[in-house]
Amino acid sequence: MKTRIITGICIAAVLVPILLCTTMFQFIVFSGILAFIASFEMLNLFKAKKEISLFAKGSTVFLTLLNFAALSFVWYYSFSGDITKGATLVMLSAAGVVSLFNMLFIGLLLVFDKKFDSEVAGRTFLTISYVAVGFAAMGVLRTFGRGMIIYLFIVACFTDIFAYAVGMNFGKHKMAPTISPKKSWEGSIGGTIIATIIASLFALNYKSWFGFVDDTAGRTIISNFTDLSQTVEIIVIVCLTVFTSILGQIGDLVASKMKRDNDIKDYGNLFPGHGGVLDRFDSSLYVSLFLTIVCAILKAM
Repeated sequence: MKTRIITGICIAAVLVPILLCTTMFQFIVFSGILAFIASFEMLNLFKAKKEISLFAKGSTVFLTLLNFAALSFVWYYSFSGDITKGATLVMLSAAGVVSLFNMLFIGLLLVFDKKFDSEVAGRTFLTISYVAVGFAAMGVLRTFGRGMIIYLFIVACFTDIFAYAVGMNFGKHKMAPTISPKKSWEGSIGGTIIATIIASLFALNYKSWFGFVDDTAGRTIISNFTDLSQTVEIIVIVCLTVFTSILGQIGDLVASKMKRDNDIKDYGNLFPGHGGVLDRFDSSLYVSLFLTIVCAILKAM
């Protein structure tokens, strides 16, 4: 427990300045570094059941980073402002080329690499979709303001903390006993309610709470890219937080299921007492994509 607490403090000491001080591009690069590490952790996960060739491992990491870069490019320029018809065609073409490259490259591995069978190909596609899409969404979410990133981690952290606390004290009905025996429905509901209250208060008072470190801060975390009335903003943010908390828990269960299926405790050991990158950001991957989609819709309205 002592190691876990010390590591948690160190993570916060590094992450907070990154959240508060980096530019959009710098944060996307940071997300890319996380994706790079996470791709190796996924390979480590699969290695427990079946070893693959060094070339296939390198190819999986390469394709993950390629897809991360392509998605980040397309989403960033789509969400950061008005774009011309020509630019839209270029971005769509780039996304199509990368998708074709995925299919071609993996197809060639299936044909010419004896250790690369359909099972390994499925794992490669899973790594690309799980890691590249999730971390690209996290990086590009910064396009909608620094507040959205802080909000993302507030929801994820407080849901986790209070789901554990409520579950330990009041949990009687197991949520998924074969996947995560300690998780209960009481803890899940309690964590969602408390996280919704805390994160919604933060989101609705972002300027007054964080305006001193963010000179672009709007009244709320969505004020900068929406034109909603204050009443509608309250409704949108509270509903958004509830769904965000629920999705974060689903992401956590999915990550736990994959670990159990492959008989490992943690994805990695980068953070002593906490595991690896995927152990710390598992819930954030689902949430990032959800928030990116919702923010894009709100901005287009």
